[in-house]
Amino acid sequence: MTALAAVSLALTPLLPLLMALAVVPPRSREWVARLLPLAPLPALAAAFLVQSGGDLLLEPVLLGLDLGIDGPRRLLLVMTALLWMAAGLYGRGYIPRDAAQHRYNAFFLASMGGNLGLIVALDAPGFYLFFSLMTLCSYMLVVFERGERSYRAGRVYLVLSLIGEMALLWGLLRAVAAADSLMIDDMPVALAEGGALTPLLLFFGFAIKAGQFPLHVWLPLAHPAAPTPASAVLSGAMIKAGLLGLLLFLPLGEAAFAQPGLLMAALGMVTAFYGVLFGLPQRNPKTVLAYSSLSQMGVLISALGVVQASPQAAPLLLPAVVFYALHHGFSKGALFLSVGVVQQGRTGRLLALSVAAVAAVAIAGAPLTGGSLAKLLVKAGVEEAQGTAASLVAPLLSWSAVGTALLMLRFLAALAAEPRKQGEESKEPPGAGWIFWIPFAGTAALAQLFAWSLVLVEGAEVAEKAVTAYGLWESAWPLLLALVLAAVWLLAERRLNLPKPDVAEGDLIAWVPTLAQVRESGHRLYITLARPLRRRPQLVTATGQGLADVVQKWEQALVRPQGLPITLLLLSGLLLLVILAS
Repeated sequence: MTALAAVSLALTPLLPLLMALAVVPPRSREWVARLLPLAPLPALAAAFLVQSGGDLLLEPVLLGLDLGIDGPRRLLLVMTALLWMAAGLYGRGYIPRDAAQHRYNAFFLASMGGNLGLIVALDAPGFYLFFSLMTLCSYMLVVFERGERSYRAGRVYLVLSLIGEMALLWGLLRAVAAADSLMIDDMPVALAEGGALTPLLLFFGFAIKAGQFPLHVWLPLAHPAAPTPASAVLSGAMIKAGLLGLLLFLPLGEAAFAQPGLLMAALGMVTAFYGVLFGLPQRNPKTVLAYSSLSQMGVLISALGVVQASPQAAPLLLPAVVFYALHHGFSKGALFLSVGVVQQGRTGRLLALSVAAVAAVAIAGAPLTGGSLAKLLVKAGVEEAQGTAASLVAPLLSWSAVGTALLMLRFLAALAAEPRKQGEESKEPPGAGWIFWIPFAGTAALAQLFAWSLVLVEGAEVAEKAVTAYGLWESAWPLLLALVLAAVWLLAERRLNLPKPDVAEGDLIAWVPTLAQVRESGHRLYITLARPLRRRPQLVTATGQGLADVVQKWEQALVRPQGLPITLLLLSGLLLLVILAS
């Protein structure tokens, strides 16, 4: 490895983290804010300079932090670095220049360092370190605006993320013991020969980050609550960490696991259609995009389930999954950024809607777009496979494309209805102009250019298939059917005066009673059960009230960001007890 490649690889996670620390001294905050969009440059350089098979060992870090780039890491690193760069530039105009900007910059950079670091980490301790860093620091991006909506989204995000972290740590400890090695490459073979508990724990931890049903509820709450540039990287880049973890750790292509593969494929398909069903009634364009991300990740998880059940499909299907993730990352990032551009609305609102429409129909798989190439690749890989999982997923892929097209039409309608924000109501300062348009239009263009470039270089057969009558029809009919269904619904809604469906963000979590309700119900139940103890009614009442007060104070502490260390301490203790018991 050349010296320049080694330096760029080392700086991939370290530069954003060092810049985050530089926010602490007030004197350096301004230059950190100005240079923030350039923080991912070492990662971009490493993606082109570091050769596959080469690694860099940083001995002073942990047990020796091993960094390198191979397999799906390279392409995901390029997409992730470019998306963070675009979001960083966008944030220069979006985040108000006040004291809160420095807090945002610090956690934005720390989350970036974790996201880029986990991609290049070759050992389990390094991967877990960066994965946890990204998860915990992005919590501060979710609650950045400090409203009740943000805190509620942050609580749900934090609880589910920490549950996933505990499962992931437990699974990694077992995987390291099974492989007798800290290197990630040694673990899939060891897991293929071991029991089911370790792969299940790893899948559970990564599936939460990937937003799989029924633990998806954090995603449609957190993504709309975060500032727009943070939403773009949450949905476009950070959610892919769960997918990358599954690609790296699970024994995909090592051996046939029919039943686990079928369950994974079924879960992915349920998530894909669930995201459509609960995304269509939403009125906030960012919430619609969050449910769309949930649905798209479901498609990718189902494809991995097919590989788990039919390992012979791995050579064709795994690169297709990575390609699909790349296109989705760029396109979804552009769509989130379009919300701020349209809300600003001072110049080019119609043009912004047009660019957003191109990115939206590309995700839906319109003919000759990068999305159509991605869907054709995944469909070809699934059809190549054998078994029950493949026969389940293959016919549903096209229908999931219809659902995606409906969601994109719903998003465009919600985006067009967004009012222009002015004055104090606007999060974007006046005159931002180019600082919004360059990252927005750039990511929308990259989604198409990057996809076609990869296909022309690596898969010319798919490019040829995409321009045939079969390829054009396979890409066109889901979008055409979605247009017909949308027109029929609008006509029926107007003629029959149908009520508009309304589903709360987070769907399932809205039906879960709050902690205050649980506390009140528990207090009443305690008093009721204690009534036979007539001799000491005052002691019973005081005990019940004392327990209620303790729970209330704990709840109030968790509402604030300062409650994070308490939660971490409690859950870490619980994890330690579980590990010792096993």
